[in-house]
Amino acid sequence: MKIEKSAIKYLQKRRRDDVGEIFEYDGKILRGIFPHTSSMVKGMFESGFIPELIKKELFPNSWITEYTNDDYGLIVEHQRIWPIIYPQEWSFNMLKDAALNVLEVAKIARHYGYNMKDCHGFNVLIENNKPKFIDLGSFHTNKDGVTGWGPYQEFLKFYYYPLFTWKDGLEYTSKLSIFSANLTPHIEHYIYKYKLARYLPTKFLEKLIKLRFLVSNISCNSNSQITQKINNKNPLISSVVKILKSLSKMNLFLLNQDLDSLENKIKKLNRKEVGSQWKNYHSNISKKKDRFDDIIFFVNEYCPDIRTAIDIAGNQGVFSKRVLAETNVENIIVQDLDEQAIDIGYRRYRNQKVNISFVNYNFIAPIIKTTHPVPRERFQSDIVFALALLHHLILTQGFALEDIIEELGKYSKKYVCVEFIPRGLWVYADGDKVNIPDWYTVDWFREEFVKYFEILKEKQIAENYIVFIGKKRA
Repeated sequence: MKIEKSAIKYLQKRRRDDVGEIFEYDGKILRGIFPHTSSMVKGMFESGFIPELIKKELFPNSWITEYTNDDYGLIVEHQRIWPIIYPQEWSFNMLKDAALNVLEVAKIARHYGYNMKDCHGFNVLIENNKPKFIDLGSFHTNKDGVTGWGPYQEFLKFYYYPLFTWKDGLEYTSKLSIFSANLTPHIEHYIYKYKLARYLPTKFLEKLIKLRFLVSNISCNSNSQITQKINNKNPLISSVVKILKSLSKMNLFLLNQDLDSLENKIKKLNRKEVGSQWKNYHSNISKKKDRFDDIIFFVNEYCPDIRTAIDIAGNQGVFSKRVLAETNVENIIVQDLDEQAIDIGYRRYRNQKVNISFVNYNFIAPIIKTTHPVPRERFQSDIVFALALLHHLILTQGFALEDIIEELGKYSKKYVCVEFIPRGLWVYADGDKVNIPDWYTVDWFREEFVKYFEILKEKQIAENYIVFIGKKRA
């Protein structure tokens, strides 16, 4: 079946891959493979390389189709992964698991005679709490004499360096480094890791680091490339390069970029236990059980056609797990600003095959790249839950109710379920002290809510909780 170019929706603004292009057609995720690389990609499937990655759940299910197009030699279809979660929205263990996924993929690729061009986190998607490498265009046939790994330095900058600082509690710095297009420089990592390096002259340290990677990169050069580089060079330099090239074939980490050693280094990185404001919010769920019972009952009564959901400020995902088990929802996203709460939930469910996805970012003020779809586009769901959240955004952080409700509406395809907290930041310990503005009333909330949603159910379900279930207006 021939696909006309006019029917193709390209999914990447910068189409720089020399293997092929990823696009959407008829609801399918397809990758058009250029004629000059078609035989190589076909060989990846026929050799058993891609099938092994798929079998080990390291790569999305993929197959060569019967589609044709004038620009491509063959077209591969990939199973769609939802939602798309970017690296800056990962937690510590999501980044760590992604790093281990990449290394496992690299080792299998090496076994089949392939190497890789890149390995950054935007080539990884997390499906049901399991990272999968998604970029078929990253692989290429290994050259004669190459024992190293092509994206070795990129791996250090994108995975190892951020994990190394994150383990010490530097969450903000680490997350920002994987969001930025400019990853952590080698010199900054060495200054942080080795105290002595802080006292060395900068230029001297830069030369040491350059030499370290110059030697290491010899293993990534083919025999013909080495011969070309040492041609007409000083005989002593030529001899040293030849010796280093021979040594690179041995199991030496700095020379051969040994993947097993790198994997062990990643596995040993465990985060320092530090507190956070909402980390333990779901640790004692007994007080919330009756509320959750009522909400789930009303959702089933008024929203029977929901299949996807997002739980804004969902913490560890305790309520989300109940939604998945007790409603018609088939896939749910747990979003929260607290990275540690998200990490606890992720670790809890990563070995259970449940359709819960965890994502860490600020719902009302996300950090995004201008070239990427915003969260409300990627995570838009049939129903949006926002429980015990709005009073914090309004009374503590000063956001306008209109902006919050409007943003919730953009996440919703059909419904929302939100709680209004009439006593504001009141707590049981000193419940007689209610300090809220005069304008903060349920009538004020309702007036704004109905601008965007038709009220299906409004019910006080606890002393300080009123649930609103609304249907999105056209």
